[in-house]
Amino acid sequence: FLPQQMAKSPCRETFPCFVLAPQCPRGMNWSSTVIQADTPAGEDKMLLDQIHKLILDICSKYPIDQQRIYVTGYSMGGFGTWSMIARYPELFAAAVPICGGGNPETVSRFSKMAIWIAHGDADQTIPVASSRRMVKALQQVGSSPVYVELRGVTHDSWTPTYSEQSGMMEWLFKQRRSPGSSH
Repeated sequence: FLPQQMAKSPCRETFPCFVLAPQCPRGMNWSSTVIQADTPAGEDKMLLDQIHKLILDICSKYPIDQQRIYVTGYSMGGFGTWSMIARYPELFAAAVPICGGGNPETVSRFSKMAIWIAHGDADQTIPVASSRRMVKALQQVGSSPVYVELRGVTHDSWTPTYSEQSGMMEWLFKQRRSPGSSH
């Protein structure tokens, strides 16, 4: 949904950027382990580690503003977004996890990061309590995430969040990571 939207006019002109949209392999999730040919024996790596490696590789080959790298995902990708910022908080300027959930014990790792959280209050696939827990944990460590609970919205909370009317994209593209900061 978002990659196609970003490729069209006027989005392309309003938000010029590089978009990396990895798809989770069937039967796996973002926390799955993978073994690659160059991985030492016995050292499994998470799929997220491979995505991190891919981002760094792309940054080395293209003119990417490394103070403005963002991560977003919905449903399983929302869980992946939370996992990615917990694992690599120094990489991202902002995160937009949508209808996902994370580990509240990890929030201190990314408490200074700009985060926009969205979840439909009528979601029967992933309960809204998953996002509420993360918001509460962030607030308890002094963070002020943007939290949008979409009234009457079921699992498809990404469509209204990624829409121009939500203001999320404008907010996202204003976020910067301070050079040398590790959040």
